[in-house]
Amino acid sequence: MFIKTTARLVFLVVLISVCTSATLACINPIGRSTVGDPIYVEGLSVADFLKALTTHEDQTYWTGVLRQLREPGGLFSDATEKETNTAVAMLHLGKIKEAIKILERLEKKRPGLYYTAANLGTAYELNGENAEALKWIREGVSRNPDAHHGSEWLHVKILEAKIALEEDPNWLANHSVLGINRASNEMLSASPTVSDHLGQPKDVKQIEAALIYQLHERLEFIKPPEGVVASLLFDLSRILSTTKGQEHGDVVSALAQTYGPDLMPWSVHKPPPPALAVPPSSTSFYWIGGASATLLGLLIAIVVVLLRRRKVT
Repeated sequence: MFIKTTARLVFLVVLISVCTSATLACINPIGRSTVGDPIYVEGLSVADFLKALTTHEDQTYWTGVLRQLREPGGLFSDATEKETNTAVAMLHLGKIKEAIKILERLEKKRPGLYYTAANLGTAYELNGENAEALKWIREGVSRNPDAHHGSEWLHVKILEAKIALEEDPNWLANHSVLGINRASNEMLSASPTVSDHLGQPKDVKQIEAALIYQLHERLEFIKPPEGVVASLLFDLSRILSTTKGQEHGDVVSALAQTYGPDLMPWSVHKPPPPALAVPPSSTSFYWIGGASATLLGLLIAIVVVLLRRRKVT
């Protein structure tokens, strides 16, 4: 009994510590004060940053979590916490419809919880129901505006972009998920004009943090090719090239290319075209032509002068 209890305690500690580490952005499990720590680029090498951005717990881990949750007593005594975390484990295991049923039941029993709204939004998105997902993500943001370290405004924009793509498959050719006007060649700089879903402006640090946090969670579930993720990664690469250096930008740009082409009609990294110059042969031609005309004019003038003198004599 002691061994079994100790094992459960150890498993719970591992669950909490892993979900709060910088390399894992859990969906929205309950049982700790924060939803997941952001990935900080400062101090990370290019390789370490890429690893942190793309590393997630595997199926074996989440199978173990689900098994522990289903045991008598389990990891949580509170029914809401147990059901919420069961739904989260199911989402990670691809049991999306089962997770939706649990979360819908929770919303009816205990309406108004942030965790339920946020997880329903993600579940519906994974199920391909983007309009329903957008409704619940917006509801989640209204219940807790600071969730996911204030990055859920980007989740709203992602869903809006996905809905726009349903109406126009070529939407990304002239738009950015972030809202950058690509047609005017507007570039991300120290002061990009990006606003959240409420129209509040975001500075470059807020944009960078939101991109990293939301992409980390998204990369676990969405495999290439996928245009929205490609757009987000390309924009992150441009920001990192400015804030952290070209090497960070290039490695993220390479990852972006695995998700799809850069549809932007311009590129920050593309050098300006060389200035137009007259080819040497053309220059020589014009110089020789000008010299010949001058010489011919002189010869004609000399002939005219000689003829006049001859008439005079």
